[in-house]
Amino acid sequence: MLIPVSAFSQEEKEHFKFKGIEINGTLDEFASRLENVGFSPTGDESVFKGQFAGDDCNIYIMTTKGGLVYSVCAVRSKKSTWASLKLDYKTLKEGYINKYGTPLVDVHRFSSPYYEGDGYEITAVRTKKVIYMSSWHLDNGSITEIILDDCSVALYYTDNINDAINESEKKKQFSDDL
Repeated sequence: MLIPVSAFSQEEKEHFKFKGIEINGTLDEFASRLENVGFSPTGDESVFKGQFAGDDCNIYIMTTKGGLVYSVCAVRSKKSTWASLKLDYKTLKEGYINKYGTPLVDVHRFSSPYYEGDGYEITAVRTKKVIYMSSWHLDNGSITEIILDDCSVALYYTDNINDAINESEKKKQFSDDL
């Protein structure tokens, strides 16, 4: 009876994936894997260009102080109208709901003086008076979809294992600074 429990406890958890690539390793290692699936470097070692979910995207790679990749952000192309921006957001959200279920966080709100339907939605987005965000928390990571103030949709993929390392490093740095 102890052998199966012992074997199970020694299993390593899987890292979260972005486009089938584990969010793990150094920046160079992860960048190489991104290039292998068709993304192109931009000249900035942590930024790539390519297609994601049917749209042109910039891919931003985030690393811990120790150089371990813990999160990837895909920022889709900017939209010029509220209708096209909302459709992009809604289409992605529906895809994530179909794959992962209901989001844990789901916020859609305008702040005064703006409201949806007033004809000034894009102005509201650009002035940071809109919050459109959905987030899915899964066993080994999370996905957060958000409308940015540049009128694009960003998708953050974060690995739980490496994010915990990132948080630990930040806490240590904070403590060392005191």
